Amino acid sequence: MRLITTARVGTVMLAALIGTSAFGLDPAHLKQAARDVVTGEKFTLTLQSDQGDFLGGGKTYHYTEADAANFFVFIHTNSLPAPSYVNFFFATGKGLKVNDVWDLFITSDKLGKPLAVGTYSPVARQSVEPVNTAGLDFDLNGRGCNSVTGRFTISAIAFDCDATGLPHLQRMVISFEEHCDGGKPALRGQLAYTDATGVSCDSVGSGNPGGGTPPPNPNPTPTPTPTAPVVVLSDDLRATPILMGNAASTTVHFSTFVPDTILGGVTLSATTDDNNLLASVTPPVITATGTVDEVLTIQTTPSTAAGDHAVTITATTSDGTSASATIFVTVICDPPFILGLDQPKSSTVSPGRPALLSVKASGSGPFAYQWFTGSSGLVNFPLAGGTTPNFTTSAINDTTSYWVRVTNPCGSTDSQTATITVSPGAKGSSRR
Repeated sequence: MRLITTARVGTVMLAALIGTSAFGLDPAHLKQAARDVVTGEKFTLTLQSDQGDFLGGGKTYHYTEADAANFFVFIHTNSLPAPSYVNFFFATGKGLKVNDVWDLFITSDKLGKPLAVGTYSPVARQSVEPVNTAGLDFDLNGRGCNSVTGRFTISAIAFDCDATGLPHLQRMVISFEEHCDGGKPALRGQLAYTDATGVSCDSVGSGNPGGGTPPPNPNPTPTPTPTAPVVVLSDDLRATPILMGNAASTTVHFSTFVPDTILGGVTLSATTDDNNLLASVTPPVITATGTVDEVLTIQTTPSTAAGDHAVTITATTSDGTSASATIFVTVICDPPFILGLDQPKSSTVSPGRPALLSVKASGSGPFAYQWFTGSSGLVNFPLAGGTTPNFTTSAINDTTSYWVRVTNPCGSTDSQTATITVSPGAKGSSRR
């Protein structure tokens, strides 16, 4: 782990303001979002940090150009005919994100080829990556990695030119996974960036940062490869299980980021590890791009097993590309029990009269009931219709024993035996 000093941020911003290069890059490519947003520069960055990740601290982050106080893009070609290095620098200036600052570096310099659509793995920390290795480095709020492992995937990339003929980043969609210093926790990000302020390189014709004969286009637009959407959960949903009882319902708010390279919409679904735990997503289909708010509804049934369960939200594109995120649910369920005062009670009735039996169960409801004749625990003679806590017997002419079994998904308990005695002199007898 390393701490990033504010001097570095200040150097970058100062370079942009005075027109000099902070890292030996062409100052013509330092862009400020406050100016360019008006004319077509847009981006969305979503970050998901694992628990234990040094960079993100186990949190989820989401940014757009609307959050930017300063936003710069650096590109460089070195000796290649097209750019092999891109650096995004961002500093927030609005709302709760006012103090956030991040830097994303990617490079294919040591691969000896320009950046293009594809997956880059292995990677090492940019600026110290060895030969034949791509470079990746993400710094967040003053934190960076001493060493980096992971990967990045470019799903779409295109360059045009600026007014002087130098390469200009027109579009980039990139996802990355970065592990600090050999650790397992990861920071995962997805950035979608577009800038409509460039011009056709053919219309300029003189730009050639690589030397020699100017190419007609520094990097023709590749055919975009559909990239996966991102299911974005809040920090508490990622870290804390949802507590539910049986036969309960709850709603969960989350969002889905859909890159603008995805055509044909995205379908949302939810699956669980228990057939008696139900989950659904609204709306189930997203036709727009960008960040879309969604609602997950989770329902337990009387038969949902107690304990921990996983609910997985999956976002699937029309070509079958998918991404998912998991929410954990803990179903709290205490086995039923019957206190002494709530047990069925013995009584006496007149011949030919019914008896009213009653039980009151404690524990996690709802409960299922089944009444039996005979001694408690003997299940040979279940009573039809005896499925409620209050049960009226048929007409009784002989002394009969009754009991009830109370069940929930966590278990069952048997009541004590209640004996109904038949006596001609019992209260309520029809004899006069």
